[in-house]
Amino acid sequence: MKLDYRKTLLVGLAFLSIQMFWGFYEAVIAKMLIDSFGLSNLWSGVIMTLDNLLALFLLPLFGIWSDRTRSKFGKRTPFITVGIVVVSFLIIGVAVADFYQQMAVTDIGIGPILPIEVNNLITSYQFDFQGVPQVYLTKELATYARMEIVWSLVTEAHPWFLISFIVILLFALLAMSLYRTPAVSLMPDVTPKTLRSEANALINLMGAVGGIVAIVLIQYLAIEFQPYVFAFGVLSLMMLIVLALYLLFVKEVKWVKDNEQLSIKLGLETNASIEQAKQGSQPLKPEVMRSFIFILASVFLWFFGFNAVTSKFSVYASSVLELENFALPLLVANLSALIGFVPLAYASNVYGRKNTILAGILLLAVGMFGAIFLGPQSAWLVYPVMVSAGIGFAAINVNSYPMVVDLASGNDIGKFTGYYYTASMAAQILTPIVSGALMDILPLRLQVLFPYAFVFTVLSFVTMLFVKHGDNPVQLRQHANR
Repeated sequence: MKLDYRKTLLVGLAFLSIQMFWGFYEAVIAKMLIDSFGLSNLWSGVIMTLDNLLALFLLPLFGIWSDRTRSKFGKRTPFITVGIVVVSFLIIGVAVADFYQQMAVTDIGIGPILPIEVNNLITSYQFDFQGVPQVYLTKELATYARMEIVWSLVTEAHPWFLISFIVILLFALLAMSLYRTPAVSLMPDVTPKTLRSEANALINLMGAVGGIVAIVLIQYLAIEFQPYVFAFGVLSLMMLIVLALYLLFVKEVKWVKDNEQLSIKLGLETNASIEQAKQGSQPLKPEVMRSFIFILASVFLWFFGFNAVTSKFSVYASSVLELENFALPLLVANLSALIGFVPLAYASNVYGRKNTILAGILLLAVGMFGAIFLGPQSAWLVYPVMVSAGIGFAAINVNSYPMVVDLASGNDIGKFTGYYYTASMAAQILTPIVSGALMDILPLRLQVLFPYAFVFTVLSFVTMLFVKHGDNPVQLRQHANR
């Protein structure tokens, strides 16, 4: 009983395209809103949360819709195909709206922010405004000054490019919601329950590849204060290439049938249970429903703690730890998670998903607790802290989704996938607001961050203790121990 790596990696192509899009979205859209349109950090942040707000409601709906879909291409492939095609065209429209706004900014005589160098040292920053240089000591001050001019003289006076930008972006986010849940749901559709943690590790690796591709494209094609049309055009083309590879190699209908036959052979399912699942949704037994609620509560709580750190760490690292490279610790955490995905999936086969998750929560809590005591003199210790947190979160991430979908019947996988994402998205929407408010009102200010994350991580450990279902079948763990 071994995982089919080739099949799983091909299924992961859809998730790779998702992460390519989000890599661009998170890195470039905020720059467009501030540099091109002159929006404040508050309003750019509001627009940037549209994806999470839409996901909160739409991911379960599209998951249920795909569960009920019957076509010769399968349940998930039609959503993946339509979603990628629509998104690939709409993102070019977003870049075109930004292009015309940039032209309007240039026409009124507002230039880009440029550094002023004296003896190879950057001493200040400037941008031209109607032929007159505007000089500021820091790029932050120059950004705020330019932002106010762009907003008042261009965007506020002629808002149609901004309106077009937001409307096109909204439809692009709707298209992403259309295929996000079906794309993730395909893995459990074609993978036996016993192998879903390993398969989820490979899916996460494919997502990491998509994120790396996005970073490379941004690094070389997305140039500050210049049109992004070519960069988004390349992204669109790459998403369509990924879709072509998916359609060429992924045989959803056949692979679903193969998985059903294998599950029956392994004793994980029966003909009767599979046929019953095809008839419609099956209600959960009360004890299974309790486990389901506690898993979702755990998902909400550990995202509530961990995402507070990831969303505020750049400010914390610069102001409290006085690190020059504030992004490096987060990169260390991500690389640690990347390295840990597959080994931690194998660990769950030996010790069980629940125990692996509990160990991961403890590692995450150790990291959050250790960071509380760091300051400028001990800032280097943030790197082992981030290794602990990264590996801990990898153990959680690889095994929690399979636990959720293992509680679902074969006809409910999309719906349960949507519920999983609703719990995580709700936390990601709320925790930056809650943690930010506490930083504003409590005397510790920024130093509230890691105690806050530690408390919610510990709470997720408590709720996870009450989960009694969704673990690996006992026979798999016995086999692994032999």
